[in-house]
Amino acid sequence: MNRLFSVFCVRNIPLFLAFLLTFGSQAGAEDPAAKTLSLNADADSIYLAPELASAFDEGAALVRVGCWEYYPNAPFLARFDGVGDDCQDDGYPQDRPLYSPQNVDFFIERPEKTPQGYKIPRYTDDGRDKVYDRFYVTSGRSESVGGNPDANKLEPYGKILAGPSFVTELPSLCDGPREEPGSIKGLEAVDLDDAKELGVAHAAMTLDLCWILQTENVDTLDFNCNGKTWRFNRKAVEYYDAWTKKATDYGMQVTFVLVFWGQRIKLAPEGTVFPDYERWTDMAYTLSIAAPNTATREGCERLMALYEFLGSRYTAPDKAHGRASNFVIGNELNSGFIWNNMGKLPLDETVRQYGRQLRIAYTALRKYWSGARVLASFDNFWTANSAHDFGFSQYEGKGGFGAREYLLALAAQTRSEGDYPWHVAFHPYGLDLRTPVYWDQFSVESAARNEDARRVTPYNIEILPQFLARDEMKCNGAARDFYFTEQGFASPQDDDYGNYHDELYDPDNLPQVWLDRQSAAYAYAHFKFVAVGAKANIFHRQQDVKSERLNIGLWARPADKETGKGARKPIWDVFRQIDKPGAEELTLKYLPILRFYPDEKPAETWDELIPNFNVVRNALNRQ
Repeated sequence: MNRLFSVFCVRNIPLFLAFLLTFGSQAGAEDPAAKTLSLNADADSIYLAPELASAFDEGAALVRVGCWEYYPNAPFLARFDGVGDDCQDDGYPQDRPLYSPQNVDFFIERPEKTPQGYKIPRYTDDGRDKVYDRFYVTSGRSESVGGNPDANKLEPYGKILAGPSFVTELPSLCDGPREEPGSIKGLEAVDLDDAKELGVAHAAMTLDLCWILQTENVDTLDFNCNGKTWRFNRKAVEYYDAWTKKATDYGMQVTFVLVFWGQRIKLAPEGTVFPDYERWTDMAYTLSIAAPNTATREGCERLMALYEFLGSRYTAPDKAHGRASNFVIGNELNSGFIWNNMGKLPLDETVRQYGRQLRIAYTALRKYWSGARVLASFDNFWTANSAHDFGFSQYEGKGGFGAREYLLALAAQTRSEGDYPWHVAFHPYGLDLRTPVYWDQFSVESAARNEDARRVTPYNIEILPQFLARDEMKCNGAARDFYFTEQGFASPQDDDYGNYHDELYDPDNLPQVWLDRQSAAYAYAHFKFVAVGAKANIFHRQQDVKSERLNIGLWARPADKETGKGARKPIWDVFRQIDKPGAEELTLKYLPILRFYPDEKPAETWDELIPNFNVVRNALNRQ
C-alpha cells in the first residue's frame, strides 16, 4: 500500500508542518469545550502540532478509534441510553444498538517528538491506514493497562482535551489537474454516440454498488485495502469500464452517482446496508435506495475498500479505464426515507452516519487523485419536508428533512472533526415532475425568491449559491461548488398529466404544446444555471422510460417498449444548440411560453427574465 504514496509533492511540505491547536466554537459538535486538533499526513507518518508538547509531558494521551466509534467520554453519547438511536417514538419495539460506549476498541498512540512537531506511524502493523481513524487528545495516563501495549485501555477514561479530529490533508498518487469542460451541458447518457452528437460536456452514470460488490457465483477481481483482500464483480466492473472509457475518450467529464439500490441488496454481502434500512413500499412502485452500513467496522471497511477500488480504477492518469472526476455519494439525502434510507433516525444521527460515509469517500478517492471531488446530493425540498408533503408523517424529522437544515448540519458536523472540500449535487426540478411548467402561480409561490422558500426550482435557483456563500457553509474560507446532477422536464401525452395514460402514448404524435413547454423549461433552466455559476447541468433523461411515467426524455420511446429511441423531440435540437453561438436567438421563440406569475407577460428578450444574462451571452461567445 505504501507505494501509493511514493509520489509526494515537495511544495506541499508546509501543509504538513502547519499544525495548529485552535480554540473556538467550531471545536465541535461533540464537545464545545474541547480544542480542535489538526492532523496531516505524508506517505509514512501522521503529524500533530508542536503545541501539544506540554500536554504530552503532563501525561496526556493521543487516542485513536475507528471512524465508526467514539471515545467513551464523547459528550453526545450521554444523550443516548447506551443501546440505541434514542428515538423513543420511532415505531420500533426497542432502540437499535448503534453505539456501545463501554465496548469501544481504542488505541493509545506514542507520538514521537521531532523538530517539526509530533508524529506517529501512518500504518498499523497489519496494514491499516490510520487516515480513516478518529483522534482525540485526552487527560489521564498514557500507559496501557498492565504495561501491555496491545491492551490499549485507559482507566479511568480521561477528559477529552482536543478532538475528535480526522486527517484532512494527505498526499495523492496523482496530483494532476482537473480538466474542466468549457460548457456545463450534461446528460445521463445511456447512448454515448447520441450524447457525442449532442455535444455533451458532462456525462453521468449511476453505479449499482450492490452489483459491483456481488461475489457469489461470479468471476471477481481482487483488490487489497487496509491489509485485506476484497473482491468485486468482474462483469459489473467491466461494464462500467467500457462506458467510462468511451465517455472519457469522447472528451466528456464523467460524474458517477454511487448508490445501493434497495431492490439489489441481496446481491451484496450481508451487512452491506445500514442495519435499520427499511425498504420503501409506500408508493405504487418500490424503487428505493439504501444507505450503506456505517454503523460497524465491517461496513466501514467495506466502504473504504469499495471507494479505494473505484479511485484506483477510475482516476488513474493513464485513463486506461476512463476517468471519473466527480463522485456523488448517495442520493437526495434530505428525502432519505426513500432515497438514502437508514430507518427512522433523527437529523443529528442521520448526518453523523452520512458524514462518516462522505469522509470515507473523500479520503479514499483523495489517496489516488487530488482532483477527485465528492458531492453530497439533495432534492429541491428546501425548507419543506417531502415526508410531510407526500403524507408520510412517520418520517418527518426521521428520514425526511429540508435540504437547508440538512446542509447546515452537515457543514457543522464535518467542520467539527476537520473540514474538507465536499461539494453539492442539487436537483432543481420543478414542483411536479409530471409537467414542465414551473412558472404558474402555485410553483412561483412555493419557490419564492428568498432563503425561506419551500422549494428551489430554476425560477429561484439563485438561493443556493447565496446560501453556500455564507460563512457557516464555507470550507476553510472558500464557498463549496454546486452541480446540478439530475433535473429534467416532462412532455405529457395529454392534459391529464396527473394520471398517466399509457394507451395514449404515441411517440410520433405527442402534443406540440407540451413539447414546446418542455423546450422552454429547459432553455430557461440552462441559461439560469449558467448565470448563477453552476459547474454542471446534467439532464434527466436521454430517453423516455415507460415505468417512470414522466415522458421526460430528449427522445420519445417506441410505443411498445420500456425505453429506447423512438422519435426525437424538439428539445433534442434545443439541447444540442443550447451552449453554442446563436442559442439566444434560437430560443427567443420560447419566451411567450414563459409567462411567470404574477405578471404573466411574455418577455421580449432573455435579459428581461434573467437580469445577469450577459454572463450567459459571454459564455456562448466563448464557444
